[in-house]
Amino acid sequence: MKKTGKFLAIAGVFILGVICGAGLISSKVIPFPWGEQTAGHVENNPNVTGPLIGLGEFTVNLNGGGALKTEITLEGYDKNSLRIIQEKQAFLTDRTITVLSSQGIAQVSRAEGREEIRSALLKGLNETCNNQIKDVLFTSFIYSFY
Repeated sequence: MKKTGKFLAIAGVFILGVICGAGLISSKVIPFPWGEQTAGHVENNPNVTGPLIGLGEFTVNLNGGGALKTEITLEGYDKNSLRIIQEKQAFLTDRTITVLSSQGIAQVSRAEGREEIRSALLKGLNETCNNQIKDVLFTSFIYSFY
């Protein structure tokens, strides 16, 4: 009777070890949907809001006459993006003024034109800070003719 109990205990430990080992191996081979995400997945998720940093208020003369006064906030991807955006803020401000002042009243007065300006800013600002900006937000947008 003692031998049978000892044998069952050893067999049970062995089977438990095989099951645990198989589970560990399969968890490395088969990705689980609830596993941790990599930074790339977080960056590409449009539903996750990144850190926001106010770039400031800009008043510029428009190409061909008129004026634009706008306030811009930038959305980064993560804390590292925020740090880089802050370090490059003077360059980002300069690029923003250049892009805004090159626009005409026809662009700023149309909703489609504002989206084109947003795209131009996003492209230009990302060139300045190595693609660390997820979005450009206009928190105010006022234009006038003269």
